[in-house]
Amino acid sequence: MPRTSECPPPSRREFARVALTALVAPFVSLDTGLDSVPPPRYNRRRIERAAALIRPDVAEPRATLYTEHWNRARAQLAGRSRKRDWKPLERLLDHQERGWQYVRPLALVVQDAQCWSPGVGLAKAFYRFIDLEVIDLYRFNSFQCADMVLAPQDAEVPSTDDIEAGTVAFYRSVSLLRLASSHRLTPPELRILVNHMAGLDAWYREFGSIFEQAAEAFYRRTELLGCWEVTRGAQVLR
Repeated sequence: MPRTSECPPPSRREFARVALTALVAPFVSLDTGLDSVPPPRYNRRRIERAAALIRPDVAEPRATLYTEHWNRARAQLAGRSRKRDWKPLERLLDHQERGWQYVRPLALVVQDAQCWSPGVGLAKAFYRFIDLEVIDLYRFNSFQCADMVLAPQDAEVPSTDDIEAGTVAFYRSVSLLRLASSHRLTPPELRILVNHMAGLDAWYREFGSIFEQAAEAFYRRTELLGCWEVTRGAQVLR
């Protein structure tokens, strides 16, 4: 039989093109295709600003992890973390704070982008995606982790299945962003921050085991309170 020719695997450039299209499509029309879009202008001030945002001494963005809700969960853990059912929850919040070190510079650059001239372009579509699918999602998942400390007295009982699914969705968005960032149409200042996000690979690998231990501690503690029937993924008031 004649040998069937195999198609060559897609190049990284082709992957970047597909990723970029998927990333910006919900926010900007691409009727004319990417080829007709001019590359972003080199803006030295924005590039220098982006490089500075990685430093840990830069002020927190308005959309921060360290809200009153988060700090209340931290305060509740203070003095209890040595107990069996609290230590895993403390490790979970520690882990979310480590991840925030990589997300935080993106929150700062999105905050900067909100001061730019109005209009919808490819660069603004990038930042809109980052705002909704990376920053908001990470903060929402983290606040649900804080609810595992505060519930049921000071917060609604969260769904652990939702937290796991949200974390998977967050990392998928991060992967899409990193792949799209190699395309020529990516704003240059954004590439610096996306490269910094490589640290989220290790963070994501470690999340599963840390969260599993925290979830087990959460189930034990909540069931002992005697007022909640807790099952994986759903909590029902008795």
